[in-house]
Amino acid sequence: MHNRLEPWQAELFLRADRPSGQTRVRKLHAKGPLQIQKILYPEGAGIAHSFVLHPPSGIAQDDQLRIEISASEASHSVYATPGATRWYRSFPDATKPAQQSVLLNVSQESSIEWLPHENLYFNQAWAQNILEVRLEPSCRLLGWDLHQFGRTSCNEPWVDGRAQTMLSFYLSNKLLWTERTHWNSVHMASKDDHHQMAGYSITGSLWAFGPKLNEKAYEALAASLPFEPSCVAGVSQLVVPSSNKALRTGPQTGEHTQEEALLVMRLLSNNPEKARSVCEQTRAFLRPLIMNSAGSDLRIWAT
Repeated sequence: MHNRLEPWQAELFLRADRPSGQTRVRKLHAKGPLQIQKILYPEGAGIAHSFVLHPPSGIAQDDQLRIEISASEASHSVYATPGATRWYRSFPDATKPAQQSVLLNVSQESSIEWLPHENLYFNQAWAQNILEVRLEPSCRLLGWDLHQFGRTSCNEPWVDGRAQTMLSFYLSNKLLWTERTHWNSVHMASKDDHHQMAGYSITGSLWAFGPKLNEKAYEALAASLPFEPSCVAGVSQLVVPSSNKALRTGPQTGEHTQEEALLVMRLLSNNPEKARSVCEQTRAFLRPLIMNSAGSDLRIWAT
């Protein structure tokens, strides 16, 4: 028999709004060990920075975590985590995976940035990781989703385990783009199959929804991405169908058109610091174009 703690059933529902010039993030509901830190305004009252906390520091067998964040009224809110989300090993008699479900609702004229540290899957973990984003025309989104299999810091490879990741984007309640993956030890072992992990231990994507980048900006972004032994990355842009073009009006700039698009940057890496650095640099490039805000760092990244 194993000594086991009771699993966590945790929920955190947040809402950002901007009724009087200052973005406020309100906690609508919280259950279990999911909380937010004090709201910070390092960029002024219009942009609220918040850090999602999970005090147990990891997700164990049978844990069920649910996070739902909504944005309205031209708010701009930024969310990060203080460290990696650790997925601990499951026992051999586990009947279901540990699960984390994140839902982001971004209404017209509002902006959300979702910038967590990587998901770190321990050897023998059984995990289900769901991220769903619901967009409306003229909203703005920047975020990323990183997955590391095994602990490189202590030379523990991921040789046994299961992980299911689901990433979906909806625009006006219609599916825009989705990706579902099922990872196991076979994906880690195959170095020659580039449809799997090609010998890398980290995979991830960064995504941005907003004005379509023009050819010059798009080519500059593509040229800035690494193609080296420790990390490879590429980018693509999915233009929104004309019936869903932005409702936002305003002058057209030389960097983008008034068409909207979902931009996705994908990467493979063996170095978690390098993977995060690529995401941070890509965000810094895109933030002025997508959010009309400076490509500033988060305060917690410097600690």
